[in-house]
Amino acid sequence: MAKGTAEGWIEWEGRKYDLGGSSIYMEKVWGNAFPTKWFWLQCSYFPNHPDLALLSIGTTRRILSRTETIGMIAIQVGDELFEFSNWSAEALEWAAEWGSWEVSAETKRYRATVSARCTDPGTLLLGPSPNGMVPNCRDASRGDVTVRIVDVTSGAVVVEAASGECAVETGGDAAMWREGMW
Repeated sequence: MAKGTAEGWIEWEGRKYDLGGSSIYMEKVWGNAFPTKWFWLQCSYFPNHPDLALLSIGTTRRILSRTETIGMIAIQVGDELFEFSNWSAEALEWAAEWGSWEVSAETKRYRATVSARCTDPGTLLLGPSPNGMVPNCRDASRGDVTVRIVDVTSGAVVVEAASGECAVETGGDAAMWREGMW
């Protein structure tokens, strides 16, 4: 779910927080196929585009005996979903390291670009590894992101938006990240 709406409340440290109408995001549980290396971008607040939500990922994961690298840009504008992935795009590229994420993709009809930056050092979190949960994930919730979709047949800009509230993450095997940009 790229952009949902929460109802209810959360109680934390004796204080109740009302969620009524708050934006929420939910993703899948990877289970045993959790990636060995990944980046993740998610934003459902664009001040000038309240109906816009972004999700972008790049990952290396192991499925049975096979290792694969996959990625996606998913941009929801109102009821329309623009999906750019290994299985739907003619081209999908990214360069990602903590603090800088550049993702681009193209289908026969559209070209999407996503650029994110985060100067915050982020928070080191526990993430899954073959040796159990280890500190292998860096996360922050105040990244700057720009999103753009262009209709390649006409050159018209379909969506252009920016936000300072993008969730950003890199994670996985530290040795893989030491190799530099992915």
